[in-house]
Amino acid sequence: MRVLRFLLVLLALTWIESGTPTAQGASEYRALLDRYAGGDTEEPVETLSGWPEPRVQAALLALSKSLAVDKPKAIVMLHTEAAFAGNPKDAAFHLDVARRFLPHSTDDRTRAFAARWHGFVAQLHAMRDDEKRARLDISMGFAIDSKNRDAALAQGVLLERAIRRIEPNLRGVWYSSQGAVTRMLARASQGYRVIVAEHPAFIEARLRLGWVSYLNDSPQVAHEELEAVAVRASRPDVRYLAHLFLGALEEKGKRLEEATHQYEAAYAITPSQSAVVALIQVETRRGHLDRAHQIATAFADRAPTPSDDPWRPFSAGLTSGELIEWLRAEASAR
Repeated sequence: MRVLRFLLVLLALTWIESGTPTAQGASEYRALLDRYAGGDTEEPVETLSGWPEPRVQAALLALSKSLAVDKPKAIVMLHTEAAFAGNPKDAAFHLDVARRFLPHSTDDRTRAFAARWHGFVAQLHAMRDDEKRARLDISMGFAIDSKNRDAALAQGVLLERAIRRIEPNLRGVWYSSQGAVTRMLARASQGYRVIVAEHPAFIEARLRLGWVSYLNDSPQVAHEELEAVAVRASRPDVRYLAHLFLGALEEKGKRLEEATHQYEAAYAITPSQSAVVALIQVETRRGHLDRAHQIATAFADRAPTPSDDPWRPFSAGLTSGELIEWLRAEASAR
């Protein structure tokens, strides 16, 4: 591995000495960085994730003097997103670049950025079921802030992912060891309770506590937490999920009319597929077949929207968009 790194650096230096190609690559990299820092994130991430490693190395070397003090947070986030947007084989390289430029100032704002970044990367590793790397970033996040709520949430996500590997049909009939799944859900629930106790305003932890409580047949806790999230959350994606899970809780208790109201509330926030499927299912169970058909037809005929279904990232391990939006905002700050 060291020999390979040496050859890549040597190749990058050769590009620098050759003049024009490197100068062009450096200017293109600078343009991508400026666009990302300006809030245009999608295209720069997509472009950078397609660059070969030697080209990135050459651009970084050419700009090394200015990059160390200019937009370090933007460099961190651009490469972090590229790490998980492109080929998984390139992820380690981009994360190495991000770690190299991660600021380590003692001021509160910079420390918060570094701590939350580690929590974010840990959650991304958890999504890929890379427990070893996830736990490394969790530890590094706690080293910066012993009460790092994002790192703590990543611990819970890791456990949820482990549960899903044992029993993928959590909302249906469990075919694996019920005792093992129940114990693991109880551990996840306890972990989220600790986070909520330390960070009462951390809505995402309450949402996950409500979710695992629903799965583990703790309806009272689930209802209390999910109702609190539905009332207090300011983010549409979080409120959507709270109503979606409340609907599932009511449906599980055979309170189908109440379930319908909750699913409709979710759909009113974001007309996403998970709410539509839930509505069709519960209306069918109620014998309202015409209504179920109307919902399906209306959803099929509607114009596509750019927003993703909040259930998809949540089920994968990213609870909401708050963390990445906060990190991006810090990367854009002057």
